[in-house]
Amino acid sequence: MRDLGAAYYAEQRQGGPHDAVENALVALDAHASQAGPVDVSTTGPQPMPTQSAPSAGDQPASDFKLDDL
Repeated sequence: MRDLGAAYYAEQRQGGPHDAVENALVALDAHASQAGPVDVSTTGPQPMPTQSAPSAGDQPASDFKLDDL
């Protein structure tokens, strides 16, 4: 799916070759024939999570490192 998206974007926005899109589709079809249908329920715009405003007593967590991200 990632390769298909990258190929499609390149074709549509950067003048990339359509063959890359076709090759990605062939690869995705081959994967789906072996592993079953591709789950597309998680594609497309996702709702933004709601966040409540922190209360006055809340302290931000400070026990994380950049490697935790």
